[in-house]
Amino acid sequence: MKNTLLLILPALIAISCAPKDRPEPAPLLGTWKLLTGTTINGRDTSTVDYTQGQEMIKIITPTHFAFMRHDLNGGKDSTAVYVAGGGRVGIKGNIYTE
Repeated sequence: MKNTLLLILPALIAISCAPKDRPEPAPLLGTWKLLTGTTINGRDTSTVDYTQGQEMIKIITPTHFAFMRHDLNGGKDSTAVYVAGGGRVGIKGNIYTE
């Protein structure tokens, strides 16, 4: 009995000290070039095309997001625009909320 305990105890200690598997990062995290954006608010849905005369990128981390949008004319005419913002995100499974 004593010999069995001496064999099992080191094995249990080794197993309990093994590093735990880290969860895989959400594939949504990173920097993205937005082509279109869809906003759903109750029963209303609106879609914006970000490829016509403008460019937009979005950066998503596990806790926050940031976005930057600018016109492609370098701000030289009446379509000049630069918009930026950010905030907190929630990511649970395949549900993303801002």
